[in-house]
Amino acid sequence: MFSSRLIRFSSRIIGIRRIQTSQSSYQSNYKWIPSAALIAGVGLATLSPMWCEDNHQDIIACREDELIEGVLKKVQVGNNPENFIVVAKVNGAVYAVSGKCPHYFLPLNPGYLDGYTLICPFHGAQFDIRTGELIGAPGQRSLQSFEARISNGNVVVKIPDSKVDQVSGATDSRRLVKRDPANNTSFVIIGGGAAGQAAAETLRKEGFTGKITILTKETILPYDRVPLSKAFKSDASLLRDQSFYDEYGIEVKTGAAVQQIDNKTKKIKLESKEEVPYDKVLVATGAAARVPGPLRRLAANVEGIYTIRSAADHHKFRTQVSNAKDVVIFGSSFLGLEAAASIKRSNPEVNVTVIDPDDAPLERVFGREIAQQILQSHALNGIKFVLGQSAKEVKTAEGRVSGVVYMHTEMIETKPREKEIKADLVLIATGAEIQTNLVPPSLLNADGSVKVNAHLQTVDPYIFAAGDIASFYSWLSEKQERVEHWQVAQDQGKIAASNMLGKGPIYASVPFFWTNQFLNVQFAGFSSGHDFTYTETREEGSPLKTGRITYFYKNGRCTGVAAVNWPGAIIRLRLALDRGLMPAKEELTAKTASYETIAQKVKQSSPCACTQKKGCCGGRK
Repeated sequence: MFSSRLIRFSSRIIGIRRIQTSQSSYQSNYKWIPSAALIAGVGLATLSPMWCEDNHQDIIACREDELIEGVLKKVQVGNNPENFIVVAKVNGAVYAVSGKCPHYFLPLNPGYLDGYTLICPFHGAQFDIRTGELIGAPGQRSLQSFEARISNGNVVVKIPDSKVDQVSGATDSRRLVKRDPANNTSFVIIGGGAAGQAAAETLRKEGFTGKITILTKETILPYDRVPLSKAFKSDASLLRDQSFYDEYGIEVKTGAAVQQIDNKTKKIKLESKEEVPYDKVLVATGAAARVPGPLRRLAANVEGIYTIRSAADHHKFRTQVSNAKDVVIFGSSFLGLEAAASIKRSNPEVNVTVIDPDDAPLERVFGREIAQQILQSHALNGIKFVLGQSAKEVKTAEGRVSGVVYMHTEMIETKPREKEIKADLVLIATGAEIQTNLVPPSLLNADGSVKVNAHLQTVDPYIFAAGDIASFYSWLSEKQERVEHWQVAQDQGKIAASNMLGKGPIYASVPFFWTNQFLNVQFAGFSSGHDFTYTETREEGSPLKTGRITYFYKNGRCTGVAAVNWPGAIIRLRLALDRGLMPAKEELTAKTASYETIAQKVKQSSPCACTQKKGCCGGRK
């Protein structure tokens, strides 16, 4: 009869008695029951409430004095432990939002509050704690925001009845606008990946009501590419379903391979001979698998050779790997090692061997200590490595892969000899090739990348580029960079879209990426061209548990950091890089600086000048 509704009489809240059933540091878990007064029916017929609405419930989240300024607190709503919000106090005001990040539905309560920005601890998505709005990649959707107030020393959160059992869920941005048929301006996005899809949504969030067309050569709607090498138990998932594109008037043309951008006529020519006119275009075509010529020819004629750069590739490989006995992976890149870990996790009985001519995989990116720790974790999970050697031949039998031959040198030998290992599946993970053949040559660098300015605009003012193909100048590394990571692509897609509308933001974010290989490894910044590294270690006796942070320096400046088994570190270190708070390398080696001192500086620093007007980012953004 009374369920869990709060009824307020005069200035006193009654109707719910809060019973604390369990509590850990900064976490609440309450059951909600009617108070004795209401159960007895005391005064219900004669008392007149100040308000008594039927469409929401007021929930006491906690006492005000339980909240620590700038610290997130988890509060379960109802009896389902997966149904929770996070509440926080910032500058004296209280806020409440969904408890799970919409990206992969992981809990936000271990996250970090940087001013009004809530940062997901797992993959770095950023939200405005005041509104729930997504403000930084990865992800598409925003958090639900619930009205919160302080009453009689309690933090009271107002939750609509329709949401009370799903407070952890996500919502779409309230800023999205719909298509206006009277607006004939046409923006075209080439590519259905992270940058392209993020750009389309951003255009609508920024008030653009004209025509938006996404051209993708793939046969499905834009999807999440990140799990392609990380999970082989299910197919790729769509970023948005068709109903979203229909509602907001975004046309997605699948199977639309682009042949050429004619920037003289402002038309995009498709391989189907169709021409698509544009007012402005964003090129976000990404990269395809790099397959050595001999393997490409062999793969066309025999079964069992695959790449996994697309959803179609992933589906084909996934249907085969569950029946495989021996899988050989060419290449120890992120994709190759993530695939090795995923195969072994989902199919422990499968023999997995990684072959690579590089004898120190990932060392250039993560530094020696973390790279070796990653390889050790693979070995502990049964993955074999053939490093410093190249595959010489792929053996076949009856039109199918049967083995791989490589050159092997024993310690007591001086000449290499052939060695064959069994293989019924071969995965090619030998790198990627950016897809820019369709771009006017005058916009390309010598390496085929598209040169853009800080607004992600090319020298042609009507053509923008984002994601894997975009070559931009980084204030952090002080040189041209090109980054092939999902979070960077989404952020660049958003910036490019805003600049297609003439809004003027610049791309100045510190890049962030993660990789799952039995360990969760995170990286912020750049490590290319470094001339000094320093590694901070928390020994735990096992490569699967030991925590490490490696700092990368170039010309005396810290340009990047990698972290493994150090929860929350990369969030704070990324902010430190952005704000110029990293110590001199001499301070690290002398042990007068450490992660803890850096984190303390970040805590004491101000959020970005763009919102706080305090000059902390030097006007970059």
